[in-house]
Order: sequence, then C-alpha cells, then structure tokens
Amino acid sequence: FLLYGRSDVDGAVALLQQALGKDPLYPPALSRLGELEWAARGHPAEAIRHLEQAVRLDPRAEWSRRVLVMAYLDVDDPAAAEAVVAAAPDVVPVRALSIALYRGEWARAAELAYAGFDAGTITDVDELLAVFAVRADAHRTREFGDALDLLEDVAGVRWDADGRPVLERRLDLKAAPVGLADVLAESGDRPRSHRLLERVLADVEFESRQLRRGDLWYGRARPVALALLGRHDAVLGELEAAMARGFGKHQSWVIVRHEPAFERLRERAGFLRLITGLEDWRRRERAALEELRQTGRVPVRPAVHR
Repeated sequence: FLLYGRSDVDGAVALLQQALGKDPLYPPALSRLGELEWAARGHPAEAIRHLEQAVRLDPRAEWSRRVLVMAYLDVDDPAAAEAVVAAAPDVVPVRALSIALYRGEWARAAELAYAGFDAGTITDVDELLAVFAVRADAHRTREFGDALDLLEDVAGVRWDADGRPVLERRLDLKAAPVGLADVLAESGDRPRSHRLLERVLADVEFESRQLRRGDLWYGRARPVALALLGRHDAVLGELEAAMARGFGKHQSWVIVRHEPAFERLRERAGFLRLITGLEDWRRRERAALEELRQTGRVPVRPAVHR
C-alpha cells in the first residue's frame, strides 16, 4: 500500500527491511525489495543482489526472475540477463522480450509482446516494454490495425457517441492508453489521440493529488503524453523530475533513447545532458555490480551460447 498507493518508497523499504530482519531468507521480501531498488530507487546493482537471492530460494518466482533480467540489462549485462532466462525451470517466451528490445530486435520484440498478451503472460512489470514493442512495430511497419485493437483492449478504453474516451479507473502506469494515443496519432486520427491524452493527464492529476498516490509511478506516461501533445518545453523537466525521484532511470536504454515521442528533443542540450547522465549512471552501477561479484555477494552467471 505504501509503495503503490502512496509512492512512499522509504516507508516501503523500512517495512521490507523489518521483515528481512526477522527472516533474512524470506523470498517475497527479497523480491519486492529488489523490485523497489531497481524501479523506484535507481539501484539495479543492489536490486540484483536481492533478486539473485530470491530466485535461488524460489526458482519459480516469476516476478523476481523477470525483474532480475531487466536489472541486468540496466547495467549493460545482456549475457547475464540471457543466463537468467535460460536457467528458468520452464519456458515462458515473453521473458526474453526485454532482451530483444535491448538488442534492437524490434520485430522479435513485437512478436513476443503480441504472443504474451494473447497468452496472458504479460505481467504489470512487463507491460511498459510490451506496449513499447507494439508501438515501435506499428511505427516501423506502418500497419496500425492490430496495434490499435490490442492497445484499446489492454488500456480498457471505449469511446462514447461523440468520440470521447471512456477509461476504466486503474491505478497503473498509464502505458497502454498513452501507447494507444500514439498509435492513433500515427494512423492519422489525431483528434481522438489528443482527447485520449488529455483524459490520461487529467486522470494522472486526479490520482496523484486527490487520491494522494503521488507522482512516482507516472514518470514515464506523463512526459510521453506531453510530448505527443507537442508540449515539448515541459517534457525535459518531467524527465528530470522522474530521474530525481528515482523512477525513470530503469529501462532508459530503450525508453529514453528510442521513444518516438522524444524525436524532436534529441538534439536539445538538456536532453543530451540527460543521456550523458544516464550513461554515467549505468557505468557506476555496472562497477557496483562487479564489486558485488568480486566479494561473492552476487553470483557470476555462466554465458549462454546464442
């Protein structure tokens, strides 16, 4: 509740550490603490330490394994990410989605995303990248029908008689409705796209302020929505604020570098500084991971032959 309902990262960490003080090998606490260090604090190396423990204790802990894969990609170690996937006791293809995106295998990523949504194996932790993969494929192929159908369903969007969007109330990352708005705009339906984006931004404001959820979980949807609406001057400030809160650095290798909505920002000095800062952060975190490996607190994953 503190983490997802109030964006109270410190409060959530304190409770998780209290649980681990009673039982240092309690997998759910290790898993959630790893997720939090990765997504909400910007510490993927520390996240890997907790998540490797969680996966070792419970090899079928699917959430832990998927976050661990993504944390390794955030420190530019795709070989370790592939080893985590290969070591799973069963095969779930969508586990490789983030790796396909990391390697720029756009068609493969879209294939995995569509199959994952169809099979019901996309979890909340995958949805941001899965929606991105669908959007990127639509931009690349210029074929929008399947993407529109899928994203409308995933987002829970329907349209009234006047073409205004009606959204289900969901406390999520807003990735799907923003993704739908992007594909609508690319397909030529800018009026519905803009109405949907304005509705999403209004919902974000309501949830952040009236429901007191805070800003943490909207650090991806809000800047993309603003960029799609052409409000580029506000986007950089939103991205910088998200980084400062801790939610925004993870998965930046694809979200910031390849986000199509940010195309007009890529040559701006502030955006270039942001990219440089993220590259420095990834190098620091990779160094922290290597130190954890050298001291035996994180295992060295054997390479997988592709």
